[in-house]
Amino acid sequence: MLNFNKQPLVYMDACLTAKMDYNISGIDIPCFAWAITKKPYGGAIACIGSTAPAYGGYTNNPFACGSPRLTTEFFAAYDSGKTLGEILNEAKTSYLNTVFSYFPDCMTPQQFTLIGDPTIQIH
Repeated sequence: MLNFNKQPLVYMDACLTAKMDYNISGIDIPCFAWAITKKPYGGAIACIGSTAPAYGGYTNNPFACGSPRLTTEFFAAYDSGKTLGEILNEAKTSYLNTVFSYFPDCMTPQQFTLIGDPTIQIH
């Protein structure tokens, strides 16, 4: 992770990767997304991760809802000239407009958060 000025955006489609107050048996676990974002001489320019246990889609269509669907919506919205905040907001809005009609899931958009500057513009 010594990538110096070539820092990527990291999207973590996994449980608890952006949970700030993670504790197991009295042991505080540092936030993985924040650890990557704040890493000196490398790491990521920003991270997106889940603050809670994330779930997948239906067995007949794993991309129908849940974190796989939000990930798909995020990269569909990913476009040059937009900011990370705009992209994540567009992905969450699209998720709610499409998935909510057949599966009332408002938790997934709430669970995924951006660790970093939302005004970073994509080039």
